[in-house]
Amino acid sequence: MLVGLKNSRVSCVFAETHSSLPDSKAAAKVIEVLDKYLGLKVDYRPLLKKAEEFETKVKDLVAKSKDAVVKNKEHKDALNYLG
Repeated sequence: MLVGLKNSRVSCVFAETHSSLPDSKAAAKVIEVLDKYLGLKVDYRPLLKKAEEFETKVKDLVAKSKDAVVKNKEHKDALNYLG
């Protein structure tokens, strides 16, 4: 309820995402920005590394899923010889 606050100083940091999945890389970037702004001395690089690993796994799963759908369709088309 930030709108209801009066005489309060509020700052927000947003990160744009491009999917309906959690965006670990964007979250790590927000932490990077906050670290630099507030001088927290948080090492955000491990978060970025894990985010990239997660992103690679998700992309791999999506590619395998698409391949499975195509192979399933090809299989159905091959069995449809009776018309």
